[in-house]
Amino acid sequence: MLSHMWPRNDNALLVGQTLPRCADSLMGVPTRPSQNDPKRVAQWELWRGVVGANIRDLRIKRGMTQEDLALRSGVSRNVLINVEHGSRGLLYERLFDIAAALGVPVAKLLKDRSEPGSARS
Repeated sequence: MLSHMWPRNDNALLVGQTLPRCADSLMGVPTRPSQNDPKRVAQWELWRGVVGANIRDLRIKRGMTQEDLALRSGVSRNVLINVEHGSRGLLYERLFDIAAALGVPVAKLLKDRSEPGSARS
């Protein structure tokens, strides 16, 4: 048996295990999207819509098709379609890739133009 070759560590956990004394502190931590607070879920839906609309508006303003932007950013066209419709979020790395392909700072993709004082550009 190989167990004698490695030092014994009684504090080691197997994948998926938690220490019994820590389990109580993990109660209420969401592990699935369906367990998230409904207000938080609604806010994320709004932000997905804002980012998607900004990407779409900037893409059209620059005369780019979805396929053009997909090729330039490295994001698949299907993902881009879902992002523009607000039905899918993005990793922040992809947000930077899309912003670079559009030639804008990432902050421009996050700007909520429905807020008072925000101008369309």
